[in-house]
Amino acid sequence: MKILSCQGGGTRGMMQAVIVTELEKLAGKPLNQVFDLAAGTSVGSIVSGCIAAGVPAAKIIEFFTKWAPTIFSGSRWFLPRVFSAAKYNPQNLRTALYDVLGNRTLADCKPAIFTAIEVTTGRLAYFQTYGASSSTVDELVLGPDSGMPLVDAMMASSAAQSYFPGHPWKDYVFWDGGSSGFNCPDMLALVEARLLSSAGRPDLRMLSLGGGSTPWPYAGANMETPGLAKVAGATLEIAYSGPEAAQVWMARSFLGKGHYRLNPACAAYSIDDASENTLASLQSAARACLDDNPGTLPAFCG
Repeated sequence: MKILSCQGGGTRGMMQAVIVTELEKLAGKPLNQVFDLAAGTSVGSIVSGCIAAGVPAAKIIEFFTKWAPTIFSGSRWFLPRVFSAAKYNPQNLRTALYDVLGNRTLADCKPAIFTAIEVTTGRLAYFQTYGASSSTVDELVLGPDSGMPLVDAMMASSAAQSYFPGHPWKDYVFWDGGSSGFNCPDMLALVEARLLSSAGRPDLRMLSLGGGSTPWPYAGANMETPGLAKVAGATLEIAYSGPEAAQVWMARSFLGKGHYRLNPACAAYSIDDASENTLASLQSAARACLDDNPGTLPAFCG
């Protein structure tokens, strides 16, 4: 059973788009015929969602080159955002997603799961293209029986706080799933894959695509007795990156050689940096990562 797990990271998703495009070329068939389950958070939900929906991988690169500069354009001034924090108009993201996904719903996709937070209740939210919808005091699952459009699922998972407003759908309001601890959904995908498999312990192989490996910003700084600003900054960095690293470590510990991680080294670009130079640099970083890991993609072509 082959699994795709795509981490969040804004425009850094361009690197994932390059990798899946190269894999599709190598496989010689659509990637929803290669992977048995796709999982994603934030921009990772867009990449994995496109694959689960049968969108050609090259169209995902086009999504970034054509639409990212528009999605992250027209940012609002700081003072108005004190009372209404969203930096960008979500309509640009909706238009871009409709361009690539059309009117598909969760029911139109191969097995996939995406994450978000339902902020009117504080529950973890999962959008699944399989199984039935359900609800508890701790979690909300929206399945194919919900009729949820794939565009709305992608917008909900990608509603990054302070960048976009919370995404409303029916009686819910969703925030980006990255702050749920599933910005890298490797373990979530692993658990779901085992539940979906008819075998007790299936032969699992996971391609885990990161959001970019960037330099630690406090390298060389005094971190034994740092000032308040460094404490606050480093704490936020750890709170966000720590769960990602834990997800990868646990999945790798379980799968061993069946866990293939590609996380290209890149500069610490802002997640809304959609300049032509940055997008080109991200593509180059992805190709360099593939050159450094020549055996990874062929492992998913057999």
